[in-house]
Amino acid sequence: MRQDLSLEQPVGDVLTSKSGRRKALIAGSLAHAVHDGLTDVIYVLLPVWQFAFGMSFAQVGILRGAYAGMMAGFQLLASRGARRWGHKKLLVRGTALAGIAYLMAAQANGVSVLLLALLIGGLGASTQHPLASSLVSNAYDGSGQIKQALATYNFAGDIGKALIPGITGLSLIYISWEIHATFLGLMGIAAAIGLYLLIPSGLVNKVSAKQGKQGDKTGTSAGLVALIATGSLDSGVRMGFLTFLPFLLQAKGAGTQHIGFALTLLFFGGALGKLFCGYLGARIGPVLTVICTEVLTVLLIFISIMLPLTLLTLMLPVIGIVLNGTSSVLAGLIPDFAPVQHRDRVFAWFYTGTVGGGALAPVLIGAISDTVGVTQGLVTLACLLLLALPLSLITYNGMRGLAHR
Repeated sequence: MRQDLSLEQPVGDVLTSKSGRRKALIAGSLAHAVHDGLTDVIYVLLPVWQFAFGMSFAQVGILRGAYAGMMAGFQLLASRGARRWGHKKLLVRGTALAGIAYLMAAQANGVSVLLLALLIGGLGASTQHPLASSLVSNAYDGSGQIKQALATYNFAGDIGKALIPGITGLSLIYISWEIHATFLGLMGIAAAIGLYLLIPSGLVNKVSAKQGKQGDKTGTSAGLVALIATGSLDSGVRMGFLTFLPFLLQAKGAGTQHIGFALTLLFFGGALGKLFCGYLGARIGPVLTVICTEVLTVLLIFISIMLPLTLLTLMLPVIGIVLNGTSSVLAGLIPDFAPVQHRDRVFAWFYTGTVGGGALAPVLIGAISDTVGVTQGLVTLACLLLLALPLSLITYNGMRGLAHR
């Protein structure tokens, strides 16, 4: 019987070499930057779409939730599909599909076509988190640098979040949103070509005998479930805040250019938050870092509601640090709960929860904002985040249990 060599050895020679690791990190970082940029540029476009199509806040939340919902709902299928068709093929095609979605959005003449485009974009985006993150973590597994590599991967995502929405906010002064959406679509297709050239063909997870024996550390432990739940709450609050921050700024007198600039400040603060929280986590521990950042996030959301426009704009980098830094710490804990042979599946569960929380929160806060106003919607959002504190303690106990096995 012919042996399928692709299931036995390519990764060990290709991916875990020094050049292979570098290519994997560059490819994963490129995918993260482009996908996160294409995802978060929606926050800049939502007020423009609301004006263009006469939408309510609930409809705005549904549009954002549609993209995030598709991204969350298909991540587990992306993880399974990669085992059948390959990480490279699925990641490249998903990136291209995200670009095609923006080309379609540029031609939208109504809310229904725009909704369909965002559903397609979310489907393409569902491939990025489970496949790119497992690509990076598997490449650096056993090197002693896995958390640093994942931190770099997450930092790249925040660079995409900062640059693409910021450039969009500035460009919308001079060109129509339809033309800019076309450019975004072409960028997604170009990124797909770049990934095709960067990622070696035939990559499959390499599982050593030692790693195979670690399987009992994976799965439905209380610590892992609490970690996913914490990530879901954190992501829900982050995406809900980002969805309705432009409307809060608008109520304080900001225009489209100011909103784009404000989001750029917020996202650059988020990029710094990845580095700052990584440093803080090394000093005081990841779980205590999560507790500190979540409490500060709640306080700063309340403060942002009360501040005038100028002071709020100046505070946005600080808000970005605590709002975004938590996610990097949480994602960095996944390898502690998952050996390499299960890692893409556990990453998929984690990102399904986080993106799913991000999909539901804008819909919930949109409905509340239509009834009692954006301010009360944001207050509700901040209160929800307090539930992350007891969940963090459960995660901590789960980590201690793994350490004693």
